[in-house]
Amino acid sequence: MQRYLLRRFLTAIPTIFGITVLIFVAMRVLPGDPIAQIAGEGQGQYTLTEAELQSARASLGLDKPLPLQYAILSGPRSRSATRSSDGARSRWRSPCWRSSAPG
Repeated sequence: MQRYLLRRFLTAIPTIFGITVLIFVAMRVLPGDPIAQIAGEGQGQYTLTEAELQSARASLGLDKPLPLQYAILSGPRSRSATRSSDGARSRWRSPCWRSSAPG
């Protein structure tokens, strides 16, 4: 039984790594600029200057090489990109369990 569990665990590691790489590559290959998507998220369209676009890309790390972007995304600090220090989701400033709980 222990041998079976160890084998399953060891095959899960490359599987999870492969899935994260595939998703990361798919997100980078899809057409469209992420900054343009973010800028057009509100009610109206926003026009950003080239300097503002470069600043936004730099703040999100999109100006770095792809391997470094993947390392940052999957590294230990990746949780801080979506959560604040008090554990709340950054967009709604409420705990995740509260927004996903039924009822």
